[in-house]
Amino acid sequence: MPFLLLGLNLAWTQVFAASPVWRVETGDGHLYIGGTVHLLRAADYPLPAAFDRAYADAQIVVFETSVSDNLTPDQQQAMLQATRLPGDQTIDEVLAAGTLKELDNHIEQNGLTPEAFNRLRPGMIALTLTLIELRHLGVTQIGVDQHYIQRSS
Repeated sequence: MPFLLLGLNLAWTQVFAASPVWRVETGDGHLYIGGTVHLLRAADYPLPAAFDRAYADAQIVVFETSVSDNLTPDQQQAMLQATRLPGDQTIDEVLAAGTLKELDNHIEQNGLTPEAFNRLRPGMIALTLTLIELRHLGVTQIGVDQHYIQRSS
């Protein structure tokens, strides 16, 4: 029973391999492993043909992570809590004054208010600003995983 496993997040795939999809065989069975990126630009399509060949041959498709928007309220609350600083702590208590000033300037240059980031953990701030910059470069939230999830729906 062949199946396709997407989402190993191997951004370096094309540097080290001739194809972003590998076929692994054992006995009578085989599976495909695809090195994917979760965020792509429209210019990154069409995807390499190896993905479509593996997808067409697969009976089961398994993804590295759920990219579904169907989170329960408890899951949404847990995710929100994980992005926030503990207690009443604010970002100005975590970052050095010079770093905070540069952060505030960068946030304002992107048309946002620093107050919106005041209670977020530094990692969440970095992720949010990275996604904003990627959006400026034309990157969308439709990566390889989401592309095949939509195809299989």
